[in-house]
Amino acid sequence: MSGNPKFFLGTDSAPHPVTAKTCGVNRRGKVAAGVFTQPYATQLVVNALDEACMEGVIQESDVTNEKLQGFLGDFGRRFYGVSDVRKEKISLRKRDEIVVEILERGEVEIVPFKSRKALGWSLDW
Repeated sequence: MSGNPKFFLGTDSAPHPVTAKTCGVNRRGKVAAGVFTQPYATQLVVNALDEACMEGVIQESDVTNEKLQGFLGDFGRRFYGVSDVRKEKISLRKRDEIVVEILERGEVEIVPFKSRKALGWSLDW
């Protein structure tokens, strides 16, 4: 939470189907690596910051809206030279949002990270 623009969020979400995560590809025991964090990446980051504050790793005063906005979006866009043409904003609210058990994308079922767990934060676009 330094506010240094060299540090920004980069997600590498892995939306593998349930079968690839439970019994492996073609049921041969080779389970796909990675976790699917979308659409919960922002809440997971804020949860981690909350925990760091509770454990005394960082101070609550270190977590400002400006630093969060920079870390979650502005710094990465600047680094990659991508303009913010849509100008979308999110609103975070301190309330439990339960991660769904299964996300269905067409005929593919995906199990998100922390399935069925409360995140403590929700967001609106």
